[in-house]
Amino acid sequence: SLALGGDFTNNGSFFAGISNIDITGVIDQNIDDFTTTGTVSMTKTGNTATFTGNVSGGALTISGSGGTLNLGSGLTHTFTGTWTRTAGALEGGSSTLNLGKLGVVASGTGAPFTPGTGTVNYYAEGAQTVAAVTYNNLTLSGSGAKTTTGATVNGVLSMEGTATASGSITYGSAATLQYNTATARTASTTEWKTPFAATGGVIIANTGTITMNGAKVFNADIPLTINSGATLATNNSTLTLGGNFTNNGTFTAGSSAITMTNTAATQGIAGFTTTGTVSMTKTAGTATFTGNVSGGGLTINGSGGTLNLGSGLTHTFTGTWTRSAGTGILNGGSSTLNREGALSGSGGTFTAGTGTVNYAGAAQTVAPVIYNNLGLSGTGAKTLTGLTTINGDLTL
Repeated sequence: SLALGGDFTNNGSFFAGISNIDITGVIDQNIDDFTTTGTVSMTKTGNTATFTGNVSGGALTISGSGGTLNLGSGLTHTFTGTWTRTAGALEGGSSTLNLGKLGVVASGTGAPFTPGTGTVNYYAEGAQTVAAVTYNNLTLSGSGAKTTTGATVNGVLSMEGTATASGSITYGSAATLQYNTATARTASTTEWKTPFAATGGVIIANTGTITMNGAKVFNADIPLTINSGATLATNNSTLTLGGNFTNNGTFTAGSSAITMTNTAATQGIAGFTTTGTVSMTKTAGTATFTGNVSGGGLTINGSGGTLNLGSGLTHTFTGTWTRSAGTGILNGGSSTLNREGALSGSGGTFTAGTGTVNYAGAAQTVAPVIYNNLGLSGTGAKTLTGLTTINGDLTL
């Protein structure tokens, strides 16, 4: 064993083998990098010891009455044994703490853990029970079920490897859920809660397809992001968007109903394809398409909200255009709206913008609204009833 009561500086080679390393004393200390398979302990009775280099060890024991161990800035520390918290304190700094023990990782609750801006990674190839503390970033990697009951994440919960989350988890108000794995998986309700209320939203960052396990709802201003190379599949479940939807990867919506809702003042919605109904039920604010959208029916049923078709885009809907009672607005922007289905209702408002509405199905009834450009194509008779006004071009 080696007891360190002062600074430890390593400018050469330090062979610790299986030695236990005890960080002790009552003064502030800087502890440089080392590797041991023995236990690393903090038994200080006062002040703070700060890691200034990467440390690897077996167990990690925090048992100093009045002392603190700080994991330092931008470092990576790896421990394969039990994390014991008896007395004193552990501060995460801005470093990564890798914990590799199988089963129950933490023992005791006497030493508080302050996460700082760091990350704790449970990386074992097998099941682990996560310590019931508050984390900044929490990574679940390796494999097996990681039981997270009692854990709170204020930063990013990152699902990696083939690890799964079980039990329950609490998100801070600004937290983010991230999937970052090369292996396809189905989301669970442990990590992907619905409605999702943390402002960091959900990020699909992996190359393995993430499949929704059921209907998902995002509260107002809560984003859903698919990164380049990543894939999200809805499994034909309903997806309700209350914030931005950004898609730089692949979004497989199948027959899912997609709804833009809630009160976000500005909401950008990336392009997608579904055979389900696309609905706007916002009670305030504007959702704007930023990519081409194809869907089954189109329903405008927002009391006070607006759906803007965006700039220079082409949207195609094969089902019914439903204009439910209410004050919801459909704004044509400068895009083309291809309609192949029927017309239902007369509620809400259609604002033509500089866009085009093209009736491209079989026999259809043309909505009695004011158009910029109106196209009548497809087959069958197009019936114009009521007052239909064209301010731009009529194309037959």
